[in-house]
Amino acid sequence: MNKKIQKANSDNENKIGKINSDNQNEIKILNENIQQLKTGNTQKDEKINSLQKKLEAVNNF
Repeated sequence: MNKKIQKANSDNENKIGKINSDNQNEIKILNENIQQLKTGNTQKDEKINSLQKKLEAVNNF
């Protein structure tokens, strides 16, 4: 009986470890995606600012 409990506990610990590992991987991927979005937004903001300056220069011409 005690060995069955130990086996069940071991199995559950392994399952928990796998779940934790999977969750950590998902969090890592989400953080990478967030960083890519931030980088993309920064690049778009820089492009918009550049175009606005060009428009101002044309309008002031």
